[in-house]
Amino acid sequence: MMTSRRLHITCLVAVASLFGPSPTVWCYFAPDDPVELRRTWNQAEVYFLADGEVVEGIMNDDRIRRGVHTLPQQVKLPALVYLHGCMGLDRDQSVEFWRQLAHAGYVVIRLDSFARRHRPQQCGKQVPWIYQARLFEVEYALEQMRTLPWVDINNMVLYGHSEGGVAASRYAGLAFDGVIISAASCQKYAVRVPSLAIGSVHDQQLSGQFCRQAQDLLLLTGELHQILDDPEARERIRAFIVGVTGFRIGYGRGLP
Repeated sequence: MMTSRRLHITCLVAVASLFGPSPTVWCYFAPDDPVELRRTWNQAEVYFLADGEVVEGIMNDDRIRRGVHTLPQQVKLPALVYLHGCMGLDRDQSVEFWRQLAHAGYVVIRLDSFARRHRPQQCGKQVPWIYQARLFEVEYALEQMRTLPWVDINNMVLYGHSEGGVAASRYAGLAFDGVIISAASCQKYAVRVPSLAIGSVHDQQLSGQFCRQAQDLLLLTGELHQILDDPEARERIRAFIVGVTGFRIGYGRGLP
């Protein structure tokens, strides 16, 4: 065991002769460790509009810094914070949607939970502390966003998909104007702001346990899990974002 003031990592190593030729290692770390939370922010994907073009990259890399420097001095962009599913950011086939939001004048920040060291993949199994860890990631992101003068912290939406949607459904704070939950269950629903849940009736990954507690609900026919692949879902999400942020025309073109 390695112990420090804030970080506690416990690793269990399976005996190689019983569990295969290579030992299997499971590690646990404190979900609120600031070093690990910083990684999820620093490796976040960012999309926003600067000089008429969408700037996209990893937080604090040169492209993002250059883009921020070209923003009008008084501009404040409404923000969408995105929590990915159990496969991480690489599995999301939704880049064009984030670019459209950026063109409309939003900044999209997609946190990377897998930037954490020893972060397990939960798909197909239960890691009880994952959702708590994801909520700490949200709180850390909020702290960082409050230091960015170009982000409008009074106009923000939280969007969680699949595993990230479960985490979003447990967010009980008031920092966001609305919460979007897609392809997720929400047995411990705690949202206190306007919310939208979207799920497919026959989504095999949910076994019929999609979130029904949200204020606004869209049920899709079929078994689609990647909700942003559906045009109706995209339009409902756009309408929800506009409705809760009140941002239509400003620095960007606004959403229709």
